[in-house]
Amino acid sequence: MHPIIVLLAIMSCLFVIPSDAHTQSYSDVSPEQMVRAVNYIRTNGCKCGRKRMPPVGPIKWNDKLEYSAATYAAEMARTKRFDHVSRNGDNVGTRLDRANYYWQYSGENIGLGQTSFKQALEDWIKSKSHCEMIMDPRMKDMGIGRSGKYWVQHFGVVMPANSKRGRMRYTEN
Repeated sequence: MHPIIVLLAIMSCLFVIPSDAHTQSYSDVSPEQMVRAVNYIRTNGCKCGRKRMPPVGPIKWNDKLEYSAATYAAEMARTKRFDHVSRNGDNVGTRLDRANYYWQYSGENIGLGQTSFKQALEDWIKSKSHCEMIMDPRMKDMGIGRSGKYWVQHFGVVMPANSKRGRMRYTEN
């Protein structure tokens, strides 16, 4: 079945989301539909806050990032804690390491209360720092997880072969 496409304009970001994405939970929206929506934003460019973001290359789905995102969404739901740093001090880099994703660059968007992927993506685009993460040209891979009302979007790019990561430094926008 070919999905009907709905056009949405959000803060001068024009992107396409399958029409069924707004009424269904994450489990009913395929990774392909999520990647298509994010890539439409990335390849057309948009405005994050007041900053015009030029088009960047497409992103692809990564099962390890989906696993790390789903695991962290479940942890936030279980602990009722909404934060980029977990109760035990883990950050996105630690979570990706635990999922065996050997990253060079990593990033994370989190959301709380959205009832659909469409709503989560709209909220991320409305937030300057979340929007900038979506538009970060260094990011090549993505995975999304949801547990109840908690959403996590993980981004990364794999470390080049025969490379070692130097001292890890993590900062929040």
